Amino acid sequence: MTSGQSMQRDPDAKFSNKTTQVSESKSKFDAFTEASGAPRGSQTSDLYRQIFDHHPGAIMVIAANGQIVQANAYCEKLFGYARGSLPGLSIRDLVPEALRSKLIRPGKKITAGHSQTTHGARSKLAGRSKDGSEFPVEFSLSPMSTGDSDLVIASIRNVAERRRMDERFREIVETAPNATILIRQDGAIDLINAQTEKLFGYKRSELLGQPVEILIPKQVRQSHPALRDHFFRNPGARSMGSGRDLFGLTRDGREVPIEIGLSPIKTSEGMFVLAAVIDITERKKLEDRFRKVVEAAPNAMIMIRRDGTIELINTQTEKLFGYSRAELIGQPVEMLVPRHVQTAHPKLVEKYFENPGTRAMGSGRDLFGLTRDGREVPIEIGLNPIESDNGSFVLASVIDITERRRAAKIQEELNQSLARQVEETNLAMSRLQDTQEQLILAEKMASLGGLVAGVAHEINTPVGIGVTAASHLLDEAKRVNQLSSDGKLTRKEFDKFLALSQQSGQMLLSNLQRAAELIQSFKRVAVDQSTDERRQVNLGRYIEEIMLSLKPRLKVCQHQIHIQCDEDIDIRTVPGAWSQVMTNLILNAVTHAWPAGTQGVLTINAVKQGSGASLSISDNGAGIAPEVLPKIFDPFFTTKRGQGGTGLGLNIVFNLITQTLGGSIDVTSAAGEGTTFTITTTR
Repeated sequence: MTSGQSMQRDPDAKFSNKTTQVSESKSKFDAFTEASGAPRGSQTSDLYRQIFDHHPGAIMVIAANGQIVQANAYCEKLFGYARGSLPGLSIRDLVPEALRSKLIRPGKKITAGHSQTTHGARSKLAGRSKDGSEFPVEFSLSPMSTGDSDLVIASIRNVAERRRMDERFREIVETAPNATILIRQDGAIDLINAQTEKLFGYKRSELLGQPVEILIPKQVRQSHPALRDHFFRNPGARSMGSGRDLFGLTRDGREVPIEIGLSPIKTSEGMFVLAAVIDITERKKLEDRFRKVVEAAPNAMIMIRRDGTIELINTQTEKLFGYSRAELIGQPVEMLVPRHVQTAHPKLVEKYFENPGTRAMGSGRDLFGLTRDGREVPIEIGLNPIESDNGSFVLASVIDITERRRAAKIQEELNQSLARQVEETNLAMSRLQDTQEQLILAEKMASLGGLVAGVAHEINTPVGIGVTAASHLLDEAKRVNQLSSDGKLTRKEFDKFLALSQQSGQMLLSNLQRAAELIQSFKRVAVDQSTDERRQVNLGRYIEEIMLSLKPRLKVCQHQIHIQCDEDIDIRTVPGAWSQVMTNLILNAVTHAWPAGTQGVLTINAVKQGSGASLSISDNGAGIAPEVLPKIFDPFFTTKRGQGGTGLGLNIVFNLITQTLGGSIDVTSAAGEGTTFTITTTR
């Protein structure tokens, strides 16, 4: 007979069996209440039942064979059963089929040991509702003996929401940009993210369950558990590594500079700490680079925290103020400030950090620093704000301007002396210019001959030397003044400038005295004066008159002179200017074109050109060197210095042609092929 046939023959058998199980369960629950110290049927027993039934958590009493002895209302609601329908069922009915054989094996008694135990916190346990749906649970088992039987009290919790929160927490941890590690109170690693694997080089499976000390350098590993215990005794969010050096140990043995943020997390499983680990390798590199730049700076550099304490200095700071690095780091910056402003200085620091920006201090007013030996040093300060992960700082560049001030004082005295010398030089130059104008006027009025040669030879030398000395001294003064302004003036440069000033001043004085003497001598020379009167002339006949006046000077050199001139060149002009121009050009050719004792050919050609004329004077002499040609019209330029050359002739020619005659002059020359001057006028 099959079981199905048996049930058909006795349809009330299952119900009868159920009733028997419920009755037995009730009897066992009564025994449970009696075991708790409450007589059956007493008020205390009823009170226990009411507390049991109305407890806000799911509670059931289970026999050793897995039969449910009693369940409270919340428990029946949790599993979706009607009130009073759970007693008599097996605990297996409340477990998904896949877990039944693992959790409750047939024939094996259910025990809770000798103390309360919790299950499902670390593993995925599930309950099964009456409708077959499953939900994650945790349960705690507590042993209870009634004398004739052993019972287990089960407290069951639906942890679906907690699991969802846990998954969300894990997702947040996993997507965190920094390495994140969840650590149990015993130091074991409970959770890590991908960034932790990347930072330390371990796989997740290699770290979970391992002591966190595996990630700590060996030299501090032994002391770390005590630090961890201290944290769990005094939990609170805090940062580690700021202001000091912390390192993590990677799988390959490298030590990585890190900062750590700790946050305690309290759960039903106990206290945890969530550690956010930041790899600051790049930041350390930048900080090291920054420190090297500060250290290599030519000026004193001081980095100051917002509270006014000194964070960083360089060697130049030690040299300037006389303190060692250890004596300054961490000290208030006021120790470097003169005593009479130390009280007010913190307010100035506070005001700067309220409105930080790059600015200069000391420019235009007097600032001083206080050295270790009590001296006050004149300084200038440049301030630059710096924002970092460690807070706000200001980097002060401090420049010792002691030498600059001393140099500025001496420079001022030198400038005053130089100004006097320049004034005297200008006065002398003014006198020389007056003399030059007189000489030019005399050259235009008559044939100065030896007089002009004497002027060029005698006066040009001291004047030229004086001008050169004054110009060089002025250039040097400007250069030294610029070095002083830039703070680059060295003692060597300054001494060199003093020596040059003395030498140049002496040179100016001696040459100006010589020039003054010559000027007085030349003023006494009487020359004929003429006017710039404009009149009508025949250029051909006028050239003949000029050549006649030059005949005494030309006959001694025996040069051949050829004149080709149109007869009808009648122009209204300034005859004196033409006379001066031709005299100078002809005498210039005689002086420079041929070596002494050589006979040359000079050709003068004049043609009418509109209302004016074109005149050319050519020689077959040595020609003019290419490097000299652009300079021949410059005043006082001559290649015969010391040999009678004046350096005024061609300059006077140029001025007379371009200004008085309103024309132009052009010159062509080649070495060994002679020189041709061509004059063109329109009037």
